[in-house]
Amino acid sequence: MNLFFKTLRAALAAMLLLSVLAVCGCSADKPDPPKEPLTILSAGECRYTVIRPEAAGKEVVSAARALKQALAEVSGGAVELKSDALYGAAQPEGYEILVGQTNRAESVKALDSLRYDDYIVSIEGEKLVINSQSEHGLAEAVNYVIGLLKESGGEFVFAEEDEMLFTVSYPYEDVTVGGHSLKGYTLVIPEDADPIVADSASSLRDAITKACGIRLPLVFDSEEESENEILIGETAREASKTIEKESLGKYGYEVSESGSKIVIGVSENELAWKKAFEALEKELEKGCLPMERKQIELSNEPVLSSFFFTDIHNNFAMLEPTNDTGDYVIRKNVDAMIDHLLATEGKVDVVQVGGDLMSDYHEWYKSGCWPYAYFVEYRQRLVDTFNRLAKDGKVLYTAGNHDYAQGELATDGPGLNGSYNSFDFYFGDVGMRQGIGELAQEDMFVKLGEKTGEKYLLAYYYEVNGIGFAGLSPDHDKIWAKQGEGFDAASLEWLDKKLDEVDPHGNKVIFVSCHYNLDLRLEIEASGRNVYANESRVVRDALQPIFRGHKNLYHLFGHYEIWFSDSTARYMSHHNQSGKVIDVTGKETESTQVVAYADRDFTSVYGGTFRPTGGYSDWFEKDSVTGYAGLSKYGHKHHTTGTPRVGQGLYIEVYEDRIEFTMKNIGDAEGFATTDLITPYTVWLYE
Repeated sequence: MNLFFKTLRAALAAMLLLSVLAVCGCSADKPDPPKEPLTILSAGECRYTVIRPEAAGKEVVSAARALKQALAEVSGGAVELKSDALYGAAQPEGYEILVGQTNRAESVKALDSLRYDDYIVSIEGEKLVINSQSEHGLAEAVNYVIGLLKESGGEFVFAEEDEMLFTVSYPYEDVTVGGHSLKGYTLVIPEDADPIVADSASSLRDAITKACGIRLPLVFDSEEESENEILIGETAREASKTIEKESLGKYGYEVSESGSKIVIGVSENELAWKKAFEALEKELEKGCLPMERKQIELSNEPVLSSFFFTDIHNNFAMLEPTNDTGDYVIRKNVDAMIDHLLATEGKVDVVQVGGDLMSDYHEWYKSGCWPYAYFVEYRQRLVDTFNRLAKDGKVLYTAGNHDYAQGELATDGPGLNGSYNSFDFYFGDVGMRQGIGELAQEDMFVKLGEKTGEKYLLAYYYEVNGIGFAGLSPDHDKIWAKQGEGFDAASLEWLDKKLDEVDPHGNKVIFVSCHYNLDLRLEIEASGRNVYANESRVVRDALQPIFRGHKNLYHLFGHYEIWFSDSTARYMSHHNQSGKVIDVTGKETESTQVVAYADRDFTSVYGGTFRPTGGYSDWFEKDSVTGYAGLSKYGHKHHTTGTPRVGQGLYIEVYEDRIEFTMKNIGDAEGFATTDLITPYTVWLYE
């Protein structure tokens, strides 16, 4: 046997002896009589039976089997392994190796002095006792015995000097609640407890164990009532009724006592449970829990603010300096929204633009390529407009299904140049590269256009203040095919790998701007029709596998050009881990009212529109502007093209523990006026 094991064994044997002397009140002058060695293996025969608890867990069974196998290998003979079932008989005398928390008196006695990860190997009469409160500790104890066995040379005699007491140092000898020691208490939860209640109780038990090494029993309220209990949630115990939940508020909790019971009550929402028990576990780090009623403190300062514009649809005639204004016209509700935000919220950290900045015109497939010089001037006007709202010019652009039209259509008209990228907001003289910064090669996916030969930024990834921002644009070479089938397959693969790379644990906050949606609910609610049914299915099949598993991913989209007036919740689509879209009623104000915290996956958020949606008259009669007629079936008649009476965009604030989404109105249409405030919606971050 090497010197290390001899020294360790001698030191631990001395610790065990001193511990026994202290408990018994003996002195070093009157030691206990020496223990008789146990002859476990001799002459190829094992005299002992290995005993494990009848209801042993997987790890305990595995440890007992490992010991049996080691005994058999060294002895060369058969070794019995039995459960501790007595079937009414008295506790047996004789040769047993007790592995774990068996019903034998010797196992019970050995366990009394142990904290959770401590373990003991000791001689009790003719029995060898191997015990620990934890499966990990028991496995270590069994491995210690197996080590001695393999060094024995076939004659295994376990002597008093081989005894082992391994102890773990914990921060506290005990923890208290309101001055009461928790030793001897039992944690009790309702038999029909929600998963969050059971998980909270389990994590509290773990925190108590971590603080002092005490492992409290955790039972349902259907178990027989005991004197000292910690009641968690609405148990069937009478003492649970002493907490009035209405008095706790939306995010509150209370720890109080009722007789010999300690009662913990929490507000009726999943987040409150999560935050309350995080606070309680933090208190346990100090060695005690105070009796108190407390409101959960939420983070107050946002980490980042953002605004999402989509579907502005500056129409064809607005893009030329030949209209009545003699200028490049941008929809006036966009500037009005920016003025309103600057006055009420201030500049935002990042502006996100979700596509369809420009519109085609009503003869979409005919020639009419827009002169490149017009595009350059108009792009500058757009960049200057959005930069008014964004700090340091941090504006992100992704294309929609209309944005390539001005540069891609036939070029056989007088004075027209060749085809070009009419959604170049990265490689040109102004845009993302100059504002938010140049991308590394690994952070962008670029494709050369088959028709134009120019570079198209189809996908990208930035980070601002630790928050991820990705963009996915349709492939301009495919956009004239059936809408919704316009993604480049390689760009989808790139985005999938990039999200996995930056978010390996599935809890990083990431916004993905992509013009198309993968849920029909919004369109059906607005129009009663499935105009984009096939398109949404195609987009769903493309994007859902990429987004799934990223629980703090928020897919920002547009395309539908519809409005709601009641609640930001109407714009949200939560996806659960089974891939199902969870419906909302519009009355919800936070995510835990829609989908369980533990079951939530990514979220899709509709960003509104600044385009007037109505009949031909809405598009022809004002500002000398003509253009595509719009979707008259949707029933929105808020004039006009250059000066729409309604516009909506999405204001976003990211906090350490949540994201606040608020849809903002701009205009004077009834129900959609700037003064008509829309109820915000909170999504609690997955940690």
